[in-house]
Amino acid sequence: MATGVGRVDAAPLQKTARRVLGLPMRARMRGAAALLIVIGVAGRLASPPAALAASPAAEAETLIRDGVALRRQQRDVQALPLFQKAYDLVRNPRTAGQLGLCELSVGYWIEAEQHLKEALAVPGHPWVEKNKASLETSLKRARDNIGQLAISGAPDGAQVYVNSHLVGRLPLREPLRLARGVVDVELRAPGYVSSHRSLSITAETANLELKLEREKVAVVEPPKPPAQKLPPRLLETPETKPREESPATVDPESAPHPGRAMRWVAVGTAVLAGAALVGAGVETVRWQSGVADFDNHKTNDQVDCAISGRPLRGGPDCQALYDQFTADKRLAIIGYAVGGALAVTSVTLWLVAPRSSAASERVAFGCAPTLADPGLSCRLSF
Repeated sequence: MATGVGRVDAAPLQKTARRVLGLPMRARMRGAAALLIVIGVAGRLASPPAALAASPAAEAETLIRDGVALRRQQRDVQALPLFQKAYDLVRNPRTAGQLGLCELSVGYWIEAEQHLKEALAVPGHPWVEKNKASLETSLKRARDNIGQLAISGAPDGAQVYVNSHLVGRLPLREPLRLARGVVDVELRAPGYVSSHRSLSITAETANLELKLEREKVAVVEPPKPPAQKLPPRLLETPETKPREESPATVDPESAPHPGRAMRWVAVGTAVLAGAALVGAGVETVRWQSGVADFDNHKTNDQVDCAISGRPLRGGPDCQALYDQFTADKRLAIIGYAVGGALAVTSVTLWLVAPRSSAASERVAFGCAPTLADPGLSCRLSF
């Protein structure tokens, strides 16, 4: 049937078609369906495999071309994913160098240094030789924006976190290389109190020593056994008899009633609930304002805080904005939860508080004009 790659002999197909046309109508329909299947299989076999899928090198070349066009329009943020995908498809000095140059433009100094060094490590590559001066200048700029932080302390084995990312355990064999700016360092270890420290990374090597203190274990004393009391008859002497005391008479008007104390607690709880809800409202306003600042943050007239999958959420400023509105959101949720719980507690205490029939325990509210200054004076008693 097949006479070569990409060629199919059509004579058998024509002969089969003539036979199908000479059959009755129902048999002709079944034969036509079979003929279509045969033609589809023959066309599939005739298609060369190279036409079905493009090579990774060709796809990487297209991505680099599109990325360079975006960079010429000063749209480095949109070009960065294209260079990253091209580098993942084909890792060579050109894809590494283009990725490093784009990372340098958006402020990813550590990543830019890594990929620029990778490109310059192959000096004989034609693209590297053509752009060697630009690559070396860019590598120097990346290194000028990177500092070192030497961390020491105790105990050994404690986990070291930088900007909430685990970077190693004590003792660290060499200083950490970090982008210039403010970083947050945290030291954690089981059985110890965690320690935080914020410091600014500069071109010079910074030293930081953190020593953790052990957690204090609360010592619970066993309960003392109750004192043994002697029977009353053993305490009496033959000469004296226990004196009978007359029951004390208590004025029902002056005795404190438990309902009044519960209602005072309900009032205080209501005040705390109001304060918590007001604080939650303030944190909600700050939260929404922080979200707007994060979404509208721009660098070189480009919104850069919406990049997913990149460290620091687009840059140090983006990370700081994200941490701030996340903290405000957490405080707002806590405020609403605490305020709601206190409000429910206040209403419950007010409703279940027992009432007294005494006149002093009755709820009263009244207003009267004041004599000293024009106005009204109101009073609530319960």
